[in-house]
Amino acid sequence: MLGPVGHGFEWPALSPHVLLVGAGLQRLYPLLHAGLARRLPVALLALAEGAWPAVPPEVEIVRGELTAELAHWADLIALDVPD
Repeated sequence: MLGPVGHGFEWPALSPHVLLVGAGLQRLYPLLHAGLARRLPVALLALAEGAWPAVPPEVEIVRGELTAELAHWADLIALDVPD
């Protein structure tokens, strides 16, 4: 995968807890599936209301704001937020 400035992205060597944060899933979807393929625990902090039908059942969906507990749980956080 390429990062936002064209640099390659590699998963950490340890098995991280992955937190995806966004108002939509379109750009986070590749990371979601890559994490699940590595059998990593993945959570999605949904910033927008509504249904998220394309989310596999293994992914925990969290609504609301980022809590201290969730931030502490996450080892890797990917953000897709509006400008």
